[in-house]
Amino acid sequence: PSCAPKAPPVRAALLEAMSGNALFESLQPELLEAIADSMAEHVAAEGEVIIRQGDPGDHLYIVHSGAFAAFVADAASGQEAKVADYKSGQYFGELALLYNLPRAATVRAQETGTCYCLDRATFRTLVKGYLTKSKVGLQQYLSTVPVLRGLEAEQYAELASAAGVDVFHDGEYICSMGEAADELFLVLSGEVVCHKGDGGELMRLAEGQFFGESALQEGSELQKRQANVVSVGRTSLARIRREDFVRLLGSLTQAMNRNLNRKVLAGVALLSPLDDALKDQIVDAFVEETYPDGANIVTKGDQGKAFHIIKSGSAVVQASDDVTLGPSQYFGERSLLT
Repeated sequence: PSCAPKAPPVRAALLEAMSGNALFESLQPELLEAIADSMAEHVAAEGEVIIRQGDPGDHLYIVHSGAFAAFVADAASGQEAKVADYKSGQYFGELALLYNLPRAATVRAQETGTCYCLDRATFRTLVKGYLTKSKVGLQQYLSTVPVLRGLEAEQYAELASAAGVDVFHDGEYICSMGEAADELFLVLSGEVVCHKGDGGELMRLAEGQFFGESALQEGSELQKRQANVVSVGRTSLARIRREDFVRLLGSLTQAMNRNLNRKVLAGVALLSPLDDALKDQIVDAFVEETYPDGANIVTKGDQGKAFHIIKSGSAVVQASDDVTLGPSQYFGERSLLT
């Protein structure tokens, strides 16, 4: 068998065959092309057995030319009966890419013909590699969404892992005007058009652009979609549901506030020897309090019960020499020892 980049007509034929298989429907065009180029060519002689009933299965086959037929043998008599015919553009053995199961039928070449095959290990390697690459790319996309700016790298990674990927076809509605606005969408490939109920086009969005970001903002559970969004040709979109965002990071306001608290804590030299896990525990234990101008935070002579870190604004420590403290500076550290 030979495996190499395919000539354009062969690649087109393989991609067309894969487009009719649910196993490949949600995969990106560049991944499908890599799969097509990784398929090995096999020229079969008339009568040759391609797969045999009961044997372990680990290859998918796509017929490029010739004719092939599937036969199932009766368990008692061993007599075979034809159950299917396969011609150019058709495929067999696709479950072998997912499961390690015995072949359910025997497939023979009815005449000299050519088929292309793909083994399970290659398929899984290609998909895994693409998903890893896509996750990094999705993190980069997420960092460009204005309402998400300020999140940290590991938070973008969590969101990328939680994102779903869907494929839409030409004219298919992705979301409709008046529906609940509960998902953020990012265009991975293709193009979408946004329009109002009268059909008037508002804008078009292409790869790397996004819509529906208001779904992640406070109070968005009450918001409705303000326009229809429709696929132009074949479009692949990543989507992040509001409930997944909240499950992973809390509300957007909470996530941003937690990140700010982390940055404030990072500026406290006293706590710098602590590892990240302990610092996160301290951030979780923060109680945020706001004081008006001139209010006493602690009074000299009172028992110290709390360690204070200034998040914003400033405070004056009134002693023999007044000292003004600003963000990430602190006082009351001795209360941690009592």
